[in-house]
Amino acid sequence: MATGPRVDFLAWQERLEQFNAAIKGHITQEDWENLSVLLNERQAWLEALATMPLAESEKPQAKQFARNVAELDNAFLAQIQHLQAQAKTNQLAFEKGKRALRAYRAG
Repeated sequence: MATGPRVDFLAWQERLEQFNAAIKGHITQEDWENLSVLLNERQAWLEALATMPLAESEKPQAKQFARNVAELDNAFLAQIQHLQAQAKTNQLAFEKGKRALRAYRAG
């Protein structure tokens, strides 16, 4: 039997699902403020899995958990890319609006 700190995979899985839902949905200001918490927890989870002695029975659960973290990373990256594209679209619309306003004012 492995010794050392134990992983509460169910609690971690619940947190991952909450984060995943928040990331796939609309990101609020509060979500952004909590982002550093998410990233710190994610890092701590991965470090714990890398260093924690696991019983054979825990290894499949740990692998699934690592896959879930990877899915979360992918969802977060997709959301960031979406927000970057949206910001670029908004900037282009803003620039177009400024040009139209200048042309209108110029007569």
